[in-house]
Amino acid sequence: MEIIKVIKSTLEHVKDLQGDLRPADILEVERSSKHSADYCLEKGFRDSYKCWTITLNDKSMAIFGINTPSLMSDVGVPWMLGRSGLFEISSIRKKVLSQSKFYIREMSKGFKTMENYIDIDNKVSIKWLKFCGFSFDAPIKYGNNDELFQRFHKGEV
Repeated sequence: MEIIKVIKSTLEHVKDLQGDLRPADILEVERSSKHSADYCLEKGFRDSYKCWTITLNDKSMAIFGINTPSLMSDVGVPWMLGRSGLFEISSIRKKVLSQSKFYIREMSKGFKTMENYIDIDNKVSIKWLKFCGFSFDAPIKYGNNDELFQRFHKGEV
């Protein structure tokens, strides 16, 4: 029996997920950052105001949260990194879709807007963000090698 939960993240969840992230997430981090995906996962966790883990039978499957570019900013930066094969498990897809809008509202509290950038090749994540009501700007050159990314954003929820 599959038991799927969304719970407050801990460092143990981060450690459980490191080393087995989705190839699309790894590629996106490599294209946008000078750090490894595992490093960015831990930094995202440590820097987030709110952070949750999706678990399947107590195994960390994805971690998501929101941080901000500065203490004085009213812009929230949402993020999510998931385990390899995450969205191939239909029960997790259903859980994520059914609870996404609730967690987007929870993340947005205290921020005027939310925004981040996404690799245009991260198709599954783009589809999910559109489902969640985010808008997208035209692709721009971004990151380490001027790869194409899109800014996604959402005003007050």
